[in-house]
Amino acid sequence: MWTQIVGKIRMAHTPMLNHWWQVTLYLTPRGLTTSSIPDRHDAFDMEFEFSEHVLRLGTGNGMSANVNLSPKPVVEFHGETSDAMNRLGIETAPSGRCRTRSNRPYRSPRTTCMPLMTAKPSGCSGIN
Repeated sequence: MWTQIVGKIRMAHTPMLNHWWQVTLYLTPRGLTTSSIPDRHDAFDMEFEFSEHVLRLGTGNGMSANVNLSPKPVVEFHGETSDAMNRLGIETAPSGRCRTRSNRPYRSPRTTCMPLMTAKPSGCSGIN
């Protein structure tokens, strides 16, 4: 769900392209990146650096901020990412309420993030 937050931030800043190509995350040797995102008079990027366990936000003028990728509720990750953007002078937050797969809005700070990879529960068969 953390990648969805980054994707919605990118979607809020970039013009629509067919098939949502403007929100793609690109593979790097260290993780995933958004590439350059326009913002008023500058540009910024967001990179999940899995080797350092951080989301790194960088601006075109050399400023940067990090958000630690430690186990935490999705709501907390969203707040820390918004705070980092504000410190860098990047204006925006994804509009609308965040929703889970069941389409229920989550509001509780106790909502936990989903791990990047999960083991298939025993007793499961086939593809869901």
